[in-house]
Amino acid sequence: MVSVTAAPPPTPRSRPQGGAPSAALVDDAERLRLATTRLARILRQETHTGLTPTQVAALATLQRLGPVPLKVLAEAERISAPTATKVVDKLAEADLVERRPHPEDRRVALVAVTEAGHELLAATRRHKTTWLATRLAGLEPDERRCLIEAVEVIEHLVAPESAPDDTADDATGTDPAAGRGTGRGAGTAAERAVGDAKARSGR
Repeated sequence: MVSVTAAPPPTPRSRPQGGAPSAALVDDAERLRLATTRLARILRQETHTGLTPTQVAALATLQRLGPVPLKVLAEAERISAPTATKVVDKLAEADLVERRPHPEDRRVALVAVTEAGHELLAATRRHKTTWLATRLAGLEPDERRCLIEAVEVIEHLVAPESAPDDTADDATGTDPAAGRGTGRGAGTAAERAVGDAKARSGR
């Protein structure tokens, strides 16, 4: 098998400054979009939590944000307040989140992830990482090396200006590069990209 070396990540100077992308770039982008979307869909199906993608995404967002009012969760998830209420009610019934009084405003309740919620998210990420590691084990060494090199390029491609997110697997219908979450069960950047495929959300 011929070993293929991934091209170095593009630098700001090498990025096009304007104009429409070439047909070849559009084709490459289409292949990348389809592959990453399919992988993200498969990983979502490996959740096995009994929760809907929206519920998993909301739980991960609450883990990232910490205790917040319901309105903040709805805005972060881009869902209506009534929908957010229903999602939180379901998560609370499963003892994955809890409502707490606001320390400064008694009219407002905060929603926080319980220990059981943290454990569920960590277990879900471990399961997905294990599933993906099993698939990686079936690759030839050259294929695996090329894939990891490609992961480094993808990490550069989706790198945010702020601190990276580690829960792309928690996204629902967004691109796999979109992620959420905090550091329970998080690994290195490469491990997160390979094990969780986020992009970041979800959601």
